[in-house]
Order: sequence, then structure tokens, then C-alpha cells
Amino acid sequence: MAAPIPEHSMKTWAARTVRAAAAAGMVIMTIVATGCGGNDGASSTAPASVIIVGATADAGIAIRSDDLGQSWSTVVKGAANSFTAVEFVDRDHAWIVGGSEIQHTGDGGATWLRQEQGVPTGDDAPRLRDVAFADLDYGMAVGVTPSVPGRRTFAASVALHTGDGGQGWAAAPSAVRGANAAFEAVCTTRDGVAFAVGDSGFNSVSNAAIATRSTDFGTTWKTVLIFSDVGKLNGSFRDVACVAADDLWIAGQDVCQPFCGESDGPEQLLLLRSRDGGGTWSDESSPARLAVSPV
Repeated sequence: MAAPIPEHSMKTWAARTVRAAAAAGMVIMTIVATGCGGNDGASSTAPASVIIVGATADAGIAIRSDDLGQSWSTVVKGAANSFTAVEFVDRDHAWIVGGSEIQHTGDGGATWLRQEQGVPTGDDAPRLRDVAFADLDYGMAVGVTPSVPGRRTFAASVALHTGDGGQGWAAAPSAVRGANAAFEAVCTTRDGVAFAVGDSGFNSVSNAAIATRSTDFGTTWKTVLIFSDVGKLNGSFRDVACVAADDLWIAGQDVCQPFCGESDGPEQLLLLRSRDGGGTWSDESSPARLAVSPV
């Protein structure tokens, strides 16, 4: 989960992101995520660095401002089609992910180093979609391992974890099984509790949104929630926020497909909250059409 943009810069943020693309020399840039250093509570009069990640026509890209959006510079242009997430743990240290790339900075985004040790390659190379760190050492990156003709018929979710700041990564046994399963987002707390959400991909016509929990910094995962009305509705979880180890928010969508027996309507907001670490859930979205099924 990306750190919030400073409140005092919000009023002019939209205009400054447009200038950011121009400053980076890009005709077209798709902004995917933003991150801001300084969310560790440190007191400083110096402005924190802001990193925007996304995609140009041919590569993932990260641009940086250290003057609250007045000026921008390109700091990373990666091999990935798009960088999809950025995570700051303090003013200096951050990670960005996209495709099978994980990049780290220790100087507020001025310079970046790709972290490759333990990240699967070749046919097993993941498409990473989110990254979260509990501190400078423990973190995780989640996404999907694509299907491979002749070897792997369906995509599968993937969760990588590290205990040394990304110097080495390892793949954890996934709690999401099934055809076309994928993790979309992950969050973590400083005591090692983490949640990852996405699609379980139970069959070819109906996905079940799923949430999984880890209590050991992403080493192992257990399913805590499956959200679907099987055979009628198609749903997915898209983002997750760890307010505390026992306070969790999940956002997503539910989509009625033609086989629902109802009018094929627009996607509807899905918002769930757990106040007991994933044991029970309340539906905070309105209207709600799906049933919540704790596991």
C-alpha cells in the first residue's frame, strides 16, 4: 500500500501530476500508484520525496519530486510493461514493483537498485501487482504467475517474502488455488500480520474474491474469507488496508454476469471491514448483493 500524499499538497495534486508527465518527457503516461516518504512519523522541515509509478507506451516508469510536485525527474525506467505499486517505510527507503521487477531505494528515490535474488525467472516469472513492508527488513510482494502454453494451463497467484530488506526473496506456498487465481493487493502491520486479497478463480465462469492472512511476515498464508454467490455473481477484491493487526478494510467490486438471471448491470462497489483480524466481517457497502462467507 502506498503511503498517503501530504495533505497540504492535495489541492494542486492533479495539476502537478500532469506537469509530472510533461517534465519526464512523456507524451503518454498512465499513472498507477503514488507513494510519499516520511510516513514514519519523523519530524522534518524538508519536504518528503514523492514517487509516481506507472507506464509509458513501452516501459514501466517512476518519476520523483522532492519539492511537493513543483518539479519532476525520471528516476527509473524498467523492463516491466508497467510499475504497479510503490511502498515507503520511512523518508529514505521505498520499493516499487511491476512485472517481475522489484526495485529499492535507500535515498528517498534518487537512486534505485533492482533486487533479483530469489525472484522467479523464465516461465515462472511473476507479474507483481503490489508490495508492502512492515519495516526495513520484512516485506512481501504479490501478484500472479501467468499461464504458459504447453506447461501451465492456468495462471496462479504468487506471494514473495523477504526478511532482509529484499536482498533475498522467496516464494511462499499460495493460499489461493484454482484456475486464473491472482493476488491483487497486500498490506502488513509491524507485528508481522499481513493480508493479501484477489481472485481465487474457482472455475472458468465464476470468480470468488478471496482474502488470505499471514502471521509470520508472509512466509505462510491461510484463507480467511471467500466472498461470492457461486453460480450467480462474479466478484473480486482489488485493495486492502491494514489499519492495525485486528482492523482491516477490503475494497473491490461485484459484477452480475448474464448467467445471473438478472439484468446485466454495472459493477458495484464492495467494501468490507473486519475488527477482529479477519475472524468476522461487516459489509460497509450499499447496496450489497453478495453474501459474506467466513472460512
